[in-house]
Amino acid sequence: MVDGWLGDTLAGRDAAMYAWRRAHVDLLNQTARAAWRHAGRLDHVEVEAQGGRRYAAGDRIVTLAPSRRGLVTSERGTVLGVEPDTGRLTARMDDGRVHRFTRDELDGDRLDHGYATTIHRAQGATVDIAHRLADGGGRELAYVANSRARHHTTIHAVAEDLDHAREDLTWDWSQQRQPTWALDLTAPPRDLDRAAERTIRQITQGIETPAHERTRPDSEIEGLGL
Repeated sequence: MVDGWLGDTLAGRDAAMYAWRRAHVDLLNQTARAAWRHAGRLDHVEVEAQGGRRYAAGDRIVTLAPSRRGLVTSERGTVLGVEPDTGRLTARMDDGRVHRFTRDELDGDRLDHGYATTIHRAQGATVDIAHRLADGGGRELAYVANSRARHHTTIHAVAEDLDHAREDLTWDWSQQRQPTWALDLTAPPRDLDRAAERTIRQITQGIETPAHERTRPDSEIEGLGL
C-alpha cells in the first residue's frame, strides 16, 4: 500500500492513504514517512513535538483540531521549514495558505503526520488517487473511502486469494456500523495494536498470514482481515 502511494506521489499525483483504525493509520504514517525520507524528500533538521512525534521540511501533515488563527480540523499541508530552538514549524496548506505553527499547535492532539488518515477524517477531501486498507468499518465508511478519488481507488486487503478478499469485503460492506466511528477519537486496545502491526507488516513485506491466524471476521473487533 505504501509502495503504491509512493509511486503515485512521486509521479506528481495527489495520492492519499486511508484506514479505519487509528492503529493502522499510525503504522502507515510511520512506514510512509520512512519511505519518503528514503526517497530524499525529508530534510535532516527536525523539530520534536510533545509526545515524541518529529517533523521536518517535506513532511505531510494534517490538523486534528481547529486553530484560533484560521485553520480547521482535517486540513492537509506540507512542512516548509522547522525551528528546533523555538519548537515551531511553517507549512503550506493544500489550499495555498502558509501557516506558522506554534509549539503548542504541534501537540499530538492537534497535529499529526498526514501521509495516511482515518476514513472518518477524509470526509470532504478530494484527491487524484486513493489507497484504502480493508480493515473493517462497514458500509458507511466504505462509501466515504471509495468516493474520495477523482481517478481511481485501490483497495488493499489481506486475504488468501482474490475470492477470499471479495468475500470479506462483501461481508464488511453489508454491515451498518455508524457508532464505531468513535474509534477515530479513542485509542484501540493493545490486542488491536498487535493485530494492526501484523497486518501492516504483511502488506509492506509480503509476509503470508499463517494458516492458524486466517479467520473470517465476524464481529466489529475482528474486522482486521487477518
